Amino acid sequence: MTAAEKKETKQKIIETARILFSKHGFKGTSIRQIADECDVNVAAINYHFGSKEALYWSIIDDVYVWMNNSVLKLIEDSEDEKQFAKNLFRFMREHRDYATATMKTFLSDQAPPPESDNPHVQNMQCELGPPGAAHVGAFLKKLYPEATDEGLEWMVMCLFSSVFHFAVMTCSVHYDALKKKSMPVDKVEGHLIRQAEALASHMADKANWK
Repeated sequence: MTAAEKKETKQKIIETARILFSKHGFKGTSIRQIADECDVNVAAINYHFGSKEALYWSIIDDVYVWMNNSVLKLIEDSEDEKQFAKNLFRFMREHRDYATATMKTFLSDQAPPPESDNPHVQNMQCELGPPGAAHVGAFLKKLYPEATDEGLEWMVMCLFSSVFHFAVMTCSVHYDALKKKSMPVDKVEGHLIRQAEALASHMADKANWK
């Protein structure tokens, strides 16, 4: 098997396991089930990940890295915080399967913490906090050079929290049935854009961060 084929097989396992873990939980998904679903043998999963625990954390890390790189691209396509909020919201809705499945997987309390001595997880890049947060902080710093580090961190957390929340909620299978009682997507997007502007104004006022 070539290096490209090994990489393709590894990614196939990750994609398949991500869906199964999100549906059945960590304990409810077996290595055999994953192997059968993506048409590989159990040995291939052990070769690439070493254990089910390492596979679980590899899924979290894979999405984190993907989202981190995607946020950087969204920043390149944004002129200011308002456009970034809109771009991020639309991106997360477009890729809602990644957002919802990964969050379901991450929130599972059945999975053990990463195995510190497992070479398959020692180089994980994922961490608590929004993926791409450093890129967004640097982007905002260019727009608002007088902003404090505390203010920047606060805005990044608030911005991601709101966008992620409404992106996931508006992608729910129940949204269409309830939106007449709440609000359509374009109205949600408008609120997020105005919120980004308000957050930036508060962040930029150094008096708020003394």
